[in-house]
Amino acid sequence: MVRRRPVEPAQPTQSPAGGPDQGPLAILGGRRPHATTRAEELRGQLLACKRGIYQFAMDRGGVEYRILRGLGASPEEALETLLQAAMDDLPSKTFILAMNLPGNLHPDRLWAILHRYGIHPLSLVLHLDDHRRALRVLRRLGLAETYSRWIAPWGLHIHDELDLKALPEGLIINGDARIEDCPNLVNLGTGLVVNMGTLLIRRCSRLRQLPDGLSTGFDGHITLIDCPEIEHLGANTSMEGILFAEGCPRFQDQHLVRRHTLDEE
Repeated sequence: MVRRRPVEPAQPTQSPAGGPDQGPLAILGGRRPHATTRAEELRGQLLACKRGIYQFAMDRGGVEYRILRGLGASPEEALETLLQAAMDDLPSKTFILAMNLPGNLHPDRLWAILHRYGIHPLSLVLHLDDHRRALRVLRRLGLAETYSRWIAPWGLHIHDELDLKALPEGLIINGDARIEDCPNLVNLGTGLVVNMGTLLIRRCSRLRQLPDGLSTGFDGHITLIDCPEIEHLGANTSMEGILFAEGCPRFQDQHLVRRHTLDEE
């Protein structure tokens, strides 16, 4: 009887490097995370270099949006650089953003910048020189139905808003602000700023006081007419112009009326 030798299992073929056939795939597979990490590191270093170049240009003084774009900055990067270099106050940043706002900036990116720096979109459009451009920006942000009727060539004009109860917080107005015939308005929003114009409030029957932190710079005036419930100015009011009140029998700050500055009292 002839016995046959048992068949040995087939051994995997060897690659030229001496490993099994599956070896090269395992090696390549192990390299992918390292390559991805390295690419991310390089992208981060490149971004840091670019930001360093933009900051160096800003430190040289007199750098504008177009110069940063010429250095290779994207629209968003150029705006971010200018905003970070601006004075640390909301009016300055709002002005910088409005003066350098590119027409092709995607609405999502603009929303991100507005949220990051706490700028209300209404404040932004009120700083744009072109009334038609302001309306276009509102449409792109999806806010035309809400705010377009408030935009005037000379500033903010809110009138005959029967359901309006409050203005947005921290609103910054470049120009005049006229708020008229809003019988249910009770809050103008903390930190309201009216630059280079007059704040006129007329026939707002439920309004009891002006907001805390109200500022009217550049010789801005405050005029109150036929607001029977209004009693006083808000805390920390900053006014460089004239305060005028008429038809406001409960107004307790009558001693300030027609004074040029509150500091004189």
